[in-house]
Amino acid sequence: MDLHGPASHGGRLTTREIDSHRVRRARRNFERAGVSDLVTIVEGDAHETIKHLRGPIDVVFLDADKAGYLDYFHKLLPLVGKGGPILAHNVNYPSPGPQFI
Repeated sequence: MDLHGPASHGGRLTTREIDSHRVRRARRNFERAGVSDLVTIVEGDAHETIKHLRGPIDVVFLDADKAGYLDYFHKLLPLVGKGGPILAHNVNYPSPGPQFI
C-alpha cells in the first residue's frame, strides 16, 4: 500500500470500541488494508477510556451511543486543536438530545 497525505507524515487513527467481536473484526480489516501500524484500537467503554486522553486531537468522529454524545463532547472538546472538527454520525435517530444538537 502506498500512503499519501497525513498518514504518510505521521498521522494516526485511534478508535474505541466496547464490543470485543467488533474489535476483532476491525483488527482484521485494518490488517488486510495494510494500515494496522497506523491504527490503535482501545477496547472498553469510551466514556471511561477517553478520560485518559491528552490533546491535541485533530478530528473527532462520534459514532457511539447517541445518549452519550453530550458526555463525549464535553470530555473531548478541550482536547480538540484549534479549528478541529467534531463530527457526529446519525444525530437524527435516535437523537442524542437537544443539548447536544
